[in-house]
Amino acid sequence: MADQAQGRDSFISRLQACMDAKSWDLTVDESGGFNEPFSSEEEMMRASDDGQDCLAEQGIDVSALEKPLTEADLSVMYTQDVDTYECLVAQGVEMERTPPGVDLYVEAGLSGQAGAPLPDPWWPYGDQAIMSMPQGEVEQLRQVCPERWVFAGTS
Repeated sequence: MADQAQGRDSFISRLQACMDAKSWDLTVDESGGFNEPFSSEEEMMRASDDGQDCLAEQGIDVSALEKPLTEADLSVMYTQDVDTYECLVAQGVEMERTPPGVDLYVEAGLSGQAGAPLPDPWWPYGDQAIMSMPQGEVEQLRQVCPERWVFAGTS
């Protein structure tokens, strides 16, 4: 979990520096987006284009996010989600659901990609115990128990 947090922090710092170098006064978030509102759609599109350029300069292949996940990818994601789950439990969160087995998790992930409806998806921050917490508490938990990061493995 620490490696993922370090990678996320490094990503944000590098992307922020790149956007700063392109003269943007924006705050980059962990998804590569921006927190500030834009004055026009044209400004938003320019920032988005510059952001895409910065991602490419950082070696982030955003097209990898569109590729189908493999069983191996989903197994790694499962391990990361279970680590997050265990961290949340260690923080005293009384989770309502336990993680499914890895086979069920992988099968659900593959089925979802094929367009099958997922009646009961599982991920740690989707647990009702977390969903019913005030947003501030959830953000504090994310500092200690980060969610699986979307850009992990895309470079």
